[in-house]
Parts: sequence; structure tokens; C-alpha cells
Amino acid sequence: MHTLNSPKNIFLTGVIAMLSITALVGIVLFIRGEFGIIEGKILATTAAIGGFSLAALCGAFLYERNRVRSVANVTMTTAMVSLIYTLVLIWEGVEPSEDTIRAWGVLLVVSFSLAHASLLLLIRPAHDVVRGVQYATLAFITLVALIVISLILEFEAVEDNEVLMRTLGVFGILDGLGTVVTPLVYVMYGRS
Repeated sequence: MHTLNSPKNIFLTGVIAMLSITALVGIVLFIRGEFGIIEGKILATTAAIGGFSLAALCGAFLYERNRVRSVANVTMTTAMVSLIYTLVLIWEGVEPSEDTIRAWGVLLVVSFSLAHASLLLLIRPAHDVVRGVQYATLAFITLVALIVISLILEFEAVEDNEVLMRTLGVFGILDGLGTVVTPLVYVMYGRS
């Protein structure tokens, strides 16, 4: 029996309401055709709510399926903290410091990497091949996130670090490949 008062439904209702309101505001701004600072902030707010809501939903699906609930909780929490941090940056009215921007960049990487991992963790591999591809892809997601975070935190060293950039490219390709191949091998080798 479905109850509208369950934590899942309350969360989903909130997400739907936020997305609907921000979509309506965005549409009104586009129809009006006037773009000033406030309109730019409203559109940035719309994008932030949409992006971080999607990240939180990845964790919510993982939680709902009773899979790796610790990762699901961290994914949802990180997405909401990232959203709040982003909204403060958008609306604060003060030029953010370099450290503030770097912290925001790290939050973005962590939030979306956790969302990505949450989607892969929805797969319950019954076969060693599927499990191996899934674990390798989770490792590549982690490596890409760690490299990008190191680039964010060591901004000056990026230009001279060709090896790090090539490594990021290789792991990024493997991350993308694993993201596509994991569900395919899951279908090929059967579901649990």
C-alpha cells in the first residue's frame, strides 16, 4: 500500500514542487525576454535546483531499493549541501574568494560522482563478470573524482602537469566505458 506520508513520497513531492516552480519561473523569464542580474541569478538557481535534485534522486533510488543505504544517504546529503552552498554563492551578492570557489568545485565533483556511483550500485550483479566491471567502473569514478579534486585544489600546477591530464583522460574514458558496459553485461549475464 502506498502512503503519501512516507519519507520517500514527501521527498519526491518536494523535488517535484521545486522543479515545477523553478521551471515556471525560468519559462516566465524566457518569455519576458529581459535578462539582468536578478534574472541571471534566477536562471542559475533553476539550474542548480534541477541539477542537484537529479543528484539527490540517484541516492533516493538507491535508498528505495534497499541497496548500500550508507552511500544513498551520503549522496542525498551531499547533493542538498551542495545545493545550499550553490544558492548562497548565487545570491550572496559578494564576489566569492578563490577558496570559496574551490570548495564549491569540490562539492560539485563529490556530489555528482556519488550520484553516478549510486546509479551503478542499483545493479545487483549475480555474475563475477558483471561484478568485476561494476567495481572497476566505481574505481574509475573515484579516480576521476580524486584527480579533478586535486586539479581544483592545485590550480596553478595544472598547466605543467601533462601526465596528470593524460591520466585523467584515460580514466575518464574508462569511466564512461564502464558506465555503458556495466548495464550491458548485466543484461548479458542475467539478473539476480
